[in-house]
Amino acid sequence: VCAALDEAHRQHIVHRDIKPDNIILNSTAAGLRVKVLDFGIAKLRDDTASHLTQTGSVMGTPHYMSPEQCLGEELDSRADIYSMGVVVYEMLCGRVPFNSPISTAVVVQHVNQPPPPLQSLNPAVSPAIAMAVLRALEKSRDARPQTAGTFAREVFAAVGSSPIVIGPSSHVDTSPGSASIDEMTVERRAPSVSKPPAELAPTVHLSTLSGATNSVPLARATSGNGTVSVNDFSYGKNKVIFGGVALILLLSVAGAISWLALRANNKHDDRANASNTNSAGNRIDPPAGMVHVPGGTFTMGSNNDDQDSRPSHSVTVKPFFIDSSEVSCEQYKSFLDATGRSAPAAWTNGSYPDGAARLPVTGVSWNDADAYARWAGKRLPTEEEWELAARGPNSLRYPWGNSWRAGCANADEEGAARKRMAEVGSHKCTSPFGTDDMIGNAWEWTASDWVQYPGGKLQYPTKGDEKVIRGGSWESSQKYASGIYRSGIESINDKSGYETTGFRCAKDSQ
Repeated sequence: VCAALDEAHRQHIVHRDIKPDNIILNSTAAGLRVKVLDFGIAKLRDDTASHLTQTGSVMGTPHYMSPEQCLGEELDSRADIYSMGVVVYEMLCGRVPFNSPISTAVVVQHVNQPPPPLQSLNPAVSPAIAMAVLRALEKSRDARPQTAGTFAREVFAAVGSSPIVIGPSSHVDTSPGSASIDEMTVERRAPSVSKPPAELAPTVHLSTLSGATNSVPLARATSGNGTVSVNDFSYGKNKVIFGGVALILLLSVAGAISWLALRANNKHDDRANASNTNSAGNRIDPPAGMVHVPGGTFTMGSNNDDQDSRPSHSVTVKPFFIDSSEVSCEQYKSFLDATGRSAPAAWTNGSYPDGAARLPVTGVSWNDADAYARWAGKRLPTEEEWELAARGPNSLRYPWGNSWRAGCANADEEGAARKRMAEVGSHKCTSPFGTDDMIGNAWEWTASDWVQYPGGKLQYPTKGDEKVIRGGSWESSQKYASGIYRSGIESINDKSGYETTGFRCAKDSQ
């Protein structure tokens, strides 16, 4: 499928409706033939011809549409890559990442919610394939694989199977009067003749598109011989029907965009979180601004990192909720106003500096962080809960995978490139459960005492009054900004010494 898309994209054609219905598999003597169909709403991109752009129009199938397609923005090939990511997600998990009987709800989910972790639906999915799929489902098109071929190679590498190469019998119907580009074919060949994943040979070629037609595909039927026919529907004779469909779609998208605009104006900008289920199968809706972590047994620590993070060991955690982002200065100010507690030392006249409302609150002792959590009806997460929320059930090194990815965390900036604290939720390479900024930005307090792991030994003996901090800060290198590294600092009430330390809260879910 990606090979077919790659060729279409090279011809500046965006399919805009990739979904299982438009992918046909046929077993032949030569092997499995994969056909991509229904380029009926495909768009010919020509950056030099502005009259061909259709910004503001929305076409496609909601469950497979990219965020930018849901919002009616100008599309490029990366919209098809997102749709293909949804298809692969569904192949692995048995369901699409976003679903609702109301189309506008699906649109909102695509734009605003992280997809549920694949392992939460199918524990057999490996971290490598989950990371490849979630990369294709990034909200920002710049964060996705930039070509369909790149996505294919990432999937091949993750699965470890023989690659698909484009076969010689491919066919593209571009004859005058045809309703759409009909099909492209690729074959799965025996491993002895397969090319390595890095060589997705582009041997399928599209003919130059001939004149436009006045009909569009409305329905598709498969005949006994496996061929697919398209029933044409005349625009000229059915203006009322097309107008009604267009009006309904327009109103639906307008409602979704209005809903998103209201959320964008919300002072706290709480992220919508995907619902989950408990062990009894009952639906769980996280409190505002939190995500649900189902709990379970995972491997904590590592045998390959510093002494304080050794050895790796199995830990079981009960289900819990955790804040999707660090506690911000404006949230902490509400706590101070309500309780009369003193502000961090860096604040002036009891208030945070101008422009710092959405920065994570720092300069807060463990006791003050604990007091905020209790005031908010929550608590600080244990070290085990924090690590599970950051690394996921497959114990990734970073929330997004096992390799450092530039732009995923406010950390690892050196010399002149070093920046500063960023607003909460700025880096959208979320953890497997949908949390932001667990790596970098600000160290985070946990509820746990600074002690050695079972069978391990601390590099420096504990004094008995330290608490564990995790995640690193914006000043940290990759070594310290990870889901594995841990440190301990004193939990006294003094307001100094915590300039890069903040926190997020947790809450029991059962």
